[in-house]
Amino acid sequence: MERFKRLNFLYGSQAVFLPFVFFVVLVFLYIIVFRVGVSKVIAQRKTLAEAKKSENVLTEKESILNESKSVLASYVTAASMAYPEKNPSLIVISQIKSLVASQALALESFKIGGMQSESVNSALSVSFKVSGTLGQITSLLKAIRNVAPIMTLDGVELSDSGGISLADISIKSYWASFPDKIPSITQPIKKFTKEDLDVLLSLSKLTSPGFSNLSPQSPSGRKDPFK
Repeated sequence: MERFKRLNFLYGSQAVFLPFVFFVVLVFLYIIVFRVGVSKVIAQRKTLAEAKKSENVLTEKESILNESKSVLASYVTAASMAYPEKNPSLIVISQIKSLVASQALALESFKIGGMQSESVNSALSVSFKVSGTLGQITSLLKAIRNVAPIMTLDGVELSDSGGISLADISIKSYWASFPDKIPSITQPIKKFTKEDLDVLLSLSKLTSPGFSNLSPQSPSGRKDPFK
């Protein structure tokens, strides 16, 4: 009888304990699945939000570029000539000699000075002496501001010798390497402001150097010297 009671107690305990264990396991699995599922849903929503943001940025960039393309295309050459990529010493020499000749001045001396390089911009120092009338020299100084590449007056020393004005002029010209990396495709860009367009317009009005292009010619037939 005692043995029968023990078996009944064991079976009764199992009947209560097993459903409880099963319930605990289900709750544990539910918590794990719920946490994993929620985290995946959150991650997926974040990915979709970033993708939507990138899509909006690309759409805006495409719109800005299409809008600016026709406006900026005419300024590309002028801007690169006004602020060139490489040392413009040869162009500066050509421009100064052309300006001096246009003002009927005599070029007494010419000197290329040192170069100053910063993190982005670089500057070239040039000094030269001219002789002529004061009016001619004044016109030259004004004309220097209107040619490309950009030149700024660094100093002017005037003197007079026998009724002829002499000017020792120092200028600086600038250049900077073009960007070698483009921004990330998802990085927003800004529209050109009116001030930006005004600057580009002023650069386009600078007088560019007059390079002459020699057209290739076909070789002419040589005459036979023995005939």
